[in-house]
Amino acid sequence: MSDQPADPVPGKPAPPFCLPDADGTTVCLKDCAGTWVVVYF
Repeated sequence: MSDQPADPVPGKPAPPFCLPDADGTTVCLKDCAGTWVVVYF
């Protein structure tokens, strides 16, 4: 098993990931399960 994150595939669920928000708080995709999520990079 690789430690590298999975590449996203169009039309499939996003792979799990965590990122810091604007305040520095870590937010994980799994915390948003069941809701719409828009991610800006």
